[in-house]
Amino acid sequence: DSFDIDGLVLRNRVQQIAINGRFATSGKQDLAVNVESLPISAVSAFLPKPLPMTGTLMLRAQVTGTAAAPEITASANLTDGSIGGQSYGGVIGDITYRSRSADIKLTVRQDADHVLTANGTIPLILRWSPQWQAEATGDMNLRVQSNGLSIAFLNTFSGDAAQSIAGIIALDVTAQGPMTKPILRGTFQLQDGGLAIKPLGVQVAAISADGKFDGQTVSLRQISARTKDGRLNGSGILSLKDYSPEHFKISLALSRWPAIETQRYRATVAGNIEVQGPLGKPSLKGQIEVLNAEVRPDLAFLSRGRRPLTRDETIVILRGRAREEAQAQESKTARPAENELFKNARVDLSVVVPNQAWIRHPEANVELSGKLRAVKESGKEITLIGTIRVVRGWIGFQGRRFNLIRGEVEFRGDETLNPALDIVAQYRVQQYQVEVYVTGTLDKPVLTLRSDPALEQADILALLLFGKPLNTLNRNEQNTLQQSA
Repeated sequence: DSFDIDGLVLRNRVQQIAINGRFATSGKQDLAVNVESLPISAVSAFLPKPLPMTGTLMLRAQVTGTAAAPEITASANLTDGSIGGQSYGGVIGDITYRSRSADIKLTVRQDADHVLTANGTIPLILRWSPQWQAEATGDMNLRVQSNGLSIAFLNTFSGDAAQSIAGIIALDVTAQGPMTKPILRGTFQLQDGGLAIKPLGVQVAAISADGKFDGQTVSLRQISARTKDGRLNGSGILSLKDYSPEHFKISLALSRWPAIETQRYRATVAGNIEVQGPLGKPSLKGQIEVLNAEVRPDLAFLSRGRRPLTRDETIVILRGRAREEAQAQESKTARPAENELFKNARVDLSVVVPNQAWIRHPEANVELSGKLRAVKESGKEITLIGTIRVVRGWIGFQGRRFNLIRGEVEFRGDETLNPALDIVAQYRVQQYQVEVYVTGTLDKPVLTLRSDPALEQADILALLLFGKPLNTLNRNEQNTLQQSA
């Protein structure tokens, strides 16, 4: 029923664990544990997900009293530490347990100017006689304070989406009441924050926030950020029920904000967005104006010169029911599991594109404008209503440059996002003015060729491919024309 240890020492160079004294399942206790120069990287290996940690740990612990009413004092000191690339000048912790109460003192020091302290009392029943018991009782009283602590350690947990996280957070928060349901009150501030949103190519700087805890409510009184010429300002509130998020509301105002800046896409926007509701069924609404945008799509098929396209034997053409079955199977196997959050969300977002939205490519240069409204009810697909128009531009195909005379893509609220097309392009070859009309829908477009003076469709196609009418083509050119048609 008892273990008497007389000077047990485990040593590896400067590392040492020493245990001395008596530990019993009942009666009097007198046990001392000393740990010297233990690298915390060894501790990380026992975590469910090991963290990049370095540093040296020193630990002192003394167990006295009895098994039914133990008294415990312990102190720990971490030196030369780093977690997730963030260095720490030292971490010192002290715990004293007696008379069903644990007094806690913790100091986390990043450097001389950035320190976090936690001090307080936690009521606790701890004993192992007549049986094991570790149970929180009564009301805790804990206070956490910091004049500023770097949040760079979050880079360890952020993954690839968010990188270069930086900022200093200051806080003064108390936790009082039962351990299972403490009441949080206090304030927090974030200054000089920053992060890189890798998928969007956007570097956000000068992030600041000011908020407070007030029982079952977390208020974000102010948040702001900038990136290049862009500005973001907002506020928010989060309501809790039994310490679980119940309802939230966030309002954001954007000014010249870069929504995306990648090699293929670039867009700067302004407007207002509001997101609110339960976390599992949020509602997003707002008005966004696209101040300027560029899309650089992959239009390699436009750059293949004047040679007609030939059939790729690796492509299998499916018609009728076989096509529908293949599409259904691809949807099941290739598409990831549907995002429940987006499925339950509601959306009502208006987007205005006054001008200065371009499709740019060596074989295309098109300016767009228009208005769209994205609408979604909970449990349904998102729909688009509105029209995107061609302001001006041209597009090259088979070595010819077609000037866009008119262009409209009209979204009519279909859940399949199958807009109607009305596009007219012109190209002059010899004495003929050729017009290409694209109508129908995105799923089923209709291509019509016209010319002035009037020619048959086959003659117009021959003009576009070979620069001469059908009746002047040789046999090889006629075979090529038939394949292209």
